[in-house]
Amino acid sequence: YSFYSRRFAAQYSQVDIDTFWHDSCEPCMCVPGRRRILVLRHGSRPDHCADPPLDPLGHKQAALVAEYLAKKLCGQVGTASHIAAIFCSPFTRALQTAEPLAKALDLPIFVEWGFSELLAHNWLHSEDPLPELRARSEHSLPGHKFIDRTYSTAVMPEYPDVTGLLRPGDDARRSKPLQRHGSAAEAALQKAKGASILIIGHGSTHDFVMGALCPQLHPNSLHTPACVPNCGITEIVEDADEDWRPICFGSTPWKVPGSESE
Repeated sequence: YSFYSRRFAAQYSQVDIDTFWHDSCEPCMCVPGRRRILVLRHGSRPDHCADPPLDPLGHKQAALVAEYLAKKLCGQVGTASHIAAIFCSPFTRALQTAEPLAKALDLPIFVEWGFSELLAHNWLHSEDPLPELRARSEHSLPGHKFIDRTYSTAVMPEYPDVTGLLRPGDDARRSKPLQRHGSAAEAALQKAKGASILIIGHGSTHDFVMGALCPQLHPNSLHTPACVPNCGITEIVEDADEDWRPICFGSTPWKVPGSESE
C-alpha cells in the first residue's frame, strides 16, 4: 500500500521543515531573471490502496494552490522565472492535483514517469504498481484534456527503488531514486528550453529532486521518510553560477487562515 508511515515520519519535527532556511519559509517572488523549479506534493488522499484518488479535502487543496500559484508564483512573463511547463507523476492523485493547475496556468501536462512516487517494496508498496498504471486508457486519466500525448517520458522507473524502510542519510540505498529524479528533472528543464518548471508529485519528490540538484544544501533531517504537507511547495532557484539553491521546502502559503484546508 502507498502511504508514509506516520510512526517514522513523526520522528521528524515539522519545525525542521518549516524553519530550515528562514522562519516564514515563503516561496521566492523576487528572482525574475532566474530559472526556478517548483515541486508540489499532491493533495490529501486516503491510504486504502496503491493508487488512491484525492479525497474531498485534497480537491479543495488543489483548487486553492492552483489559484495561489497562478496569481503569486507563476513568474514574470518573458523571463527565465516564468513557469512554462507542468510535469506530473502518473499516479492518480498527482494528475488530479495537476488538472486545476493546468487550467489556471493555461499549460499542458507532461506525464513524466520519472517523478513517480518512491517505489519502496515491503514499505510503501506490497507489489509493483506500475503495470496497473500503464494499463489505464488515456481518456480515463484525470485531466486527460490537458495531457500532451506527444510527450514521451524521459525516465521509466524500475520497481523497486528500494526494499524496506529507507532511512535518512543512507546514501547507498538513496542512490537509485536520486538518479531517477535527477535525470527526470534535467530532462524536464531541457524540455522547458530555459524557462521554469512545475513538478507535481509526491512527498518523496521534494526530497529526491532537491537531493539530486543541490545535495550539499539538503540536510538529512529532510530526507524520506520526512514528508512535506499535502500541496506543500518546494522552490529551487538557479543562481548566477548556474548552481541550484533551495528557497523553501514544503511551504503552504496558499492556505487560508481559519479554513478547512489542512
